[in-house]
Amino acid sequence: MTMYNFKAIDQKGIEISGEIEASGEMHIVNKLAARGYSPSFIKEKRKKIFTSFLDAIGYGVKINNKDILLFTRQMASLIAAGIPITSALRLLAKQGSSNKIADLTNDIRESIEDGNTFSDALEKKIKIFGDSYLSMVKAGEESGDLPGVFKRLAELMEVESQRRSDIKSAISYPIVLILAAIGGAFFLIVGVFPTFTKIFSKANVSLPLTTKTMLALGKFMTAYYPFIIVGVLASFIFLYFYIRTESGKRKIDFLKIKAPIFGDLFMKSSLSRFAHNYMALNTSGIPVYRTLEIVSGSVNNLVIGGAILAAREKIKEGKTIAKAFEMAKRFPPFVVHMLSIGEESGKMDEMLEKIYEYYDNEVAYSISKLTKMIEPLLIAVMGVIVTFMYLSLVTPMMQMMKVVKGGGLG
Repeated sequence: MTMYNFKAIDQKGIEISGEIEASGEMHIVNKLAARGYSPSFIKEKRKKIFTSFLDAIGYGVKINNKDILLFTRQMASLIAAGIPITSALRLLAKQGSSNKIADLTNDIRESIEDGNTFSDALEKKIKIFGDSYLSMVKAGEESGDLPGVFKRLAELMEVESQRRSDIKSAISYPIVLILAAIGGAFFLIVGVFPTFTKIFSKANVSLPLTTKTMLALGKFMTAYYPFIIVGVLASFIFLYFYIRTESGKRKIDFLKIKAPIFGDLFMKSSLSRFAHNYMALNTSGIPVYRTLEIVSGSVNNLVIGGAILAAREKIKEGKTIAKAFEMAKRFPPFVVHMLSIGEESGKMDEMLEKIYEYYDNEVAYSISKLTKMIEPLLIAVMGVIVTFMYLSLVTPMMQMMKVVKGGGLG
């Protein structure tokens, strides 16, 4: 879809102008004619060079998860109240919290007015909504339970948003402290220690190993700082593009679930997400093969996602769901056991609910435990750094004071 500028004459002979997104000029002519407008000018809107560059690297104006959550929650309320979809979208466009939401809802509404179904209109925005969202809406249309589907989607996204916020809070705290420690150490090494070096050398003071180490590090950083800066920037750029490749994402996701301290949290979070999405799709009546395919891409981890796809293939070969997940070797016995009970009793939704409730509680507990564990650990690390700096600076100063008292200077 491309954005176009247009001018047209309405039924009263008044010229109007604006922007419209379409697949081509003929599509625009048809859309304007359907509204009673006679187009007089249509031209593709050219993006500015900087905007095009931002779009190319993935930093253009985006609709984020909070925007989609707000859209979903409002749609759930409006549809449940019996308001037609196009009317609901028109209301959202007028009451939108941002131009992004207004443009999104107008595009979807115009697509529906052109004869597409709601799911077809969303499919044109697949990069925004995602496969699982689209599949659930399709299932809601087929079953006639679109209000229920939007309610489940809103609840699912709220849980995911809260979990993402909690994990970010747990991780950002130690990162900020570590960066502060590194920044403080860098300032002392480059800005403070070189000044004292001249004083110590004039006083002919014998420097301890800690001080010599800091001075050597300071000299190295001062002499080679252009190469250090370039090296750090190159490393960040390489990492930035590497983690956007399939192999890079897989490697990072593997390290995330295997990392000490944080790995257990990421694993439990992925399992909770798996159970939430599996239940939501299963409740919507989507076939198990399609459900597992969608869920594999929604757990936010390629390693776990790959294991789900592996289980899906085993199910195709005739294995039971529980046996297939056991053979995937990425799922704890608890998950396999609950899937087995759900499969045998015919109450899979109930068992999936128990799985995600268990892991939701585990994630909350792990975050609380992690925060309590990290605080003393960081204090210990900071204490070691401060002690090292203290000894490196204070010890030679004490020796210099002894020299001064003994009349060694001057």
